Amino acid sequence: MINHATATVKNTVVATGAQLVTLASQFTMQIVFVQTMSANYLGANGLFNNLMNILSFAELGIGAAITFSLYRPLANRDMGLVDALLTCYRRLYGGIGFTILLLGLLLAAGLPFFVKPGLTIPRIQFMFYLYVIGTALSFFFSYARSLFIADQRAYVNNINQVGCRFIQNIVQIVVLVVWQNYVAFLMLHIGGTLLANLLINWWAKQQYPMLTWRSSQRIPETIKQKLRENVLGNISAKVGVIVVNGTDNLLIAKYLGLSVLGAYTNYALIVQGLSSLVGQVMAAIVGVFGNIGVTESVAQQQVAYYRNLCLIALVSTVLAGGCFTVM
Repeated sequence: MINHATATVKNTVVATGAQLVTLASQFTMQIVFVQTMSANYLGANGLFNNLMNILSFAELGIGAAITFSLYRPLANRDMGLVDALLTCYRRLYGGIGFTILLLGLLLAAGLPFFVKPGLTIPRIQFMFYLYVIGTALSFFFSYARSLFIADQRAYVNNINQVGCRFIQNIVQIVVLVVWQNYVAFLMLHIGGTLLANLLINWWAKQQYPMLTWRSSQRIPETIKQKLRENVLGNISAKVGVIVVNGTDNLLIAKYLGLSVLGAYTNYALIVQGLSSLVGQVMAAIVGVFGNIGVTESVAQQQVAYYRNLCLIALVSTVLAGGCFTVM
């Protein structure tokens, strides 16, 4: 059994370092993007991201629900049930990936509606569908990530993602500087997503050779019922996230145009970067809390919960104060 303190420290340190590297590469790429492409393309990139956040609602919180269901069988080393859950996850996410591809195709046809007339860019519908393909690929091949998270090894995911993202960003910067080609930029996004997910799946098969990923074992009805309850509970949270974070770019693009959205995106990147940094640190220890929830007493669970709550409050206060000071 992995020690909770060791897992927490390792996951947190790696998550923080990985996010700092990611932020540095994103800021660098944003600077290069602004200098090599027009503001309309930067605005289109922000619009595409918002639209994909809405399409990702099709996921319905299934990933989080199945990750939660993995904690107990992993703690008990019931690898047969783990295999059955991951097989279910793989099939569900395959269906979600195809759903997003279909919805993306339909949404691409109506994309001009979301852009102020006369302020669009050539082949914007084709570019959007390339963005859709990159997102859909993450659903086809990302199911192995939940295994590492639930097994208190989120650092493996972070290393995989930051390594592939860093390589992707470097090549994208070269493409922007040399060719100023947004289509090639999006193709590299697809390639980077595919590479990261293929590598994490390969590593999962190396680390967990006892799993077939195509189990015929039936999942107990009690677990199925819990999965349904957790999915329903996550739906309201996803709706709230979309309403709060997924509509501002749409409104700006519709009524003010892509160039204004491009300027707004530069400022939003700072806030989103800080939010991502905190989110990555918190996500890094989710698996540890899940394991505590199925292996420790209620008293120990409460202690861990309140410690984490104090940490979140402290970090949020420091970041909010810093942002207010420099405004």
